Amino acid sequence: MAGRNTLELLHDILAEIVQVSRLIERHQYEDFYRDEQVCAKVTCCIRALGEKERLIPTIVRVKYALVPWTEPGALDGAIARADPAGRSGLVWEICTGTLPRIRLQIEDLFDEMRKQDRPFPSPRVATAFSILQTSPNAYGTAGPTY
Repeated sequence: MAGRNTLELLHDILAEIVQVSRLIERHQYEDFYRDEQVCAKVTCCIRALGEKERLIPTIVRVKYALVPWTEPGALDGAIARADPAGRSGLVWEICTGTLPRIRLQIEDLFDEMRKQDRPFPSPRVATAFSILQTSPNAYGTAGPTY
């Protein structure tokens, strides 16, 4: 069963990717390069992706190993190390190439985990618990039998 926090993190990651795609949807590279505000906002979104990616539990990372979990963090690091003159080119490449690919994988994972997610307690646990509470014990009163 997927944890609520993991689903929220995946939702937040998808929201950041969607925000990036909305910010650049009407831009060509030349326009993006000249618009420092949009470039800065996109860079902040990519950094937020890296931070949220690091919060995904290890068990989820192992179970869904085909998702490139380390890529958003690596992208953030690459942007930080990039030469300021070439940084916008790198950010553009990430926005138009890498993020759309990651988005598809995260969307599939989010949908799969959302289908598996059930409120706690699960129906089987609730039924077993109610049986334990209503079974008569040796004294003829309702309670768990040991």
